[in-house]
Amino acid sequence: MKITKEVLTQIEKIANSKDVEIGGILGFGENEIVSYVIADLPDDSVGCRFDYYPNITFLNEQIEKWAEQGIDFAGFFHTHFSGSQNLSDTDKVYINAIMISSKDIVDCLFFPVFTLPDNKLNIYKACFQGEGIVIEKDELDIVWNETPET
Repeated sequence: MKITKEVLTQIEKIANSKDVEIGGILGFGENEIVSYVIADLPDDSVGCRFDYYPNITFLNEQIEKWAEQGIDFAGFFHTHFSGSQNLSDTDKVYINAIMISSKDIVDCLFFPVFTLPDNKLNIYKACFQGEGIVIEKDELDIVWNETPET
């Protein structure tokens, strides 16, 4: 997944802004580089340190606004406080549901997991393959002015 340094910094700020799991949506800029991020506004009454309940209505509204601006939905990130870099079973259920609901507009989406307290972004990419959905780890490629950082 190619991502701008600015968006990576924004994700880190969002991830560290609450003491419960949180997430948000990602949008593509030019050359399929993740250049946009919007933090979710979860209902604090259902927030939990180890569970994340997306505000689906809010996120869908933001995706629609992006579409009107020509910004393509690139995926969805969320945090793990346990430091676990792996997707949970619940994460996989959400990913499959998001992919199925997006099947008419995308072939693949990214689902990064930002782990705390180590502040690491672990990238997962979900793609339609045959009749199913395949979820695999992906590389993080940080870009600045569309030139990869080394």
